[in-house]
Amino acid sequence: MPKDLHELPKLRDSISYLYFEHAVIEQEDSSIVVIQESGRIPVPISSVTCLLLGPGTRVTHAAIKAMAENGCIADLYKSETSIPAAFETVSAKCADPDRKLRAAMRQKILRADVLKRVADDIAWIFDVPLREEQDNQSEVGKLWDGSGEINGGKNHGGGDPGW
Repeated sequence: MPKDLHELPKLRDSISYLYFEHAVIEQEDSSIVVIQESGRIPVPISSVTCLLLGPGTRVTHAAIKAMAENGCIADLYKSETSIPAAFETVSAKCADPDRKLRAAMRQKILRADVLKRVADDIAWIFDVPLREEQDNQSEVGKLWDGSGEINGGKNHGGGDPGW
């Protein structure tokens, strides 16, 4: 039965976003649960607008279905980059597939302009005007490496980064 649009939750009534990494996300009833070393975190997915998933995160098919049924925004941006990059890397049968895949992903994400598209869509979702693009080429940020700040824009590891 179709939902009555007047009964749908408003964006202002929901949790804007949640970010998790190094976790397993499973379905629990009509919601999801995030399982990390610290324990289980139940998430009322119908109240979440955007679920951001970082490195080391696995999501079950049932959890994806629960998210979709409850209107949580799906990450479809990387499907045009990650799936082809994975198949290309596996078919190349290289000695270091993890490194090769990371390099391929960086190139594909850059060429597909994924980050700009994500920023544009987030601005549209939250009805925020976009700022004019800035020329940040001359301003290189700082990196933190545990012993303090170091200048960014330089390969501190030495050697070819493989990009």
